[in-house]
Amino acid sequence: MGSQRIIIDGYNVVFADTSLRRIAIKDRTRAREALIAKVRDYIEVRSTTIVFDGRGSYLDTEAIVPGRLQIIYSPDAQTADEVIVATLNNAQSPQSYIIVTSDMVDIGRTARALGCSVIGSKRFLDRMEQGDGDRSEQKLARDDEMNDTDYWLRKFGEVEDPGDS
Repeated sequence: MGSQRIIIDGYNVVFADTSLRRIAIKDRTRAREALIAKVRDYIEVRSTTIVFDGRGSYLDTEAIVPGRLQIIYSPDAQTADEVIVATLNNAQSPQSYIIVTSDMVDIGRTARALGCSVIGSKRFLDRMEQGDGDRSEQKLARDDEMNDTDYWLRKFGEVEDPGDS
């Protein structure tokens, strides 16, 4: 499990959490910092990256916990979604990634097509709140997938399973 990497769509998670959303309405920087602190307290050994929409004209990264927690800010001309998709497209083994997002249509479908696991933002926040070590993010991603329309269309043969190609 230590080889799995988590990529979090930062603002999706911020706006899925009631208290973080309230903070973000007044001060997005404080909301980002609060999410980073929550994730820093939650992660154990997994490498985790939080991607936020830009704050400058170039891609900017910060190592919060070297080797474990990295923050990426997309350049102004690119969205966090695009940075996440580019990261997955350039990964040697994208199936080792777990993606946390509320965007199940664009990022979710793309990530699943590449073999990634996908977890909804709210579910991930609940997991952090519970601190439940018995259920892995991989299991949560499978649970979320079963609630996804594409999953059931694949099961009933209406849409080609990306794992079959």
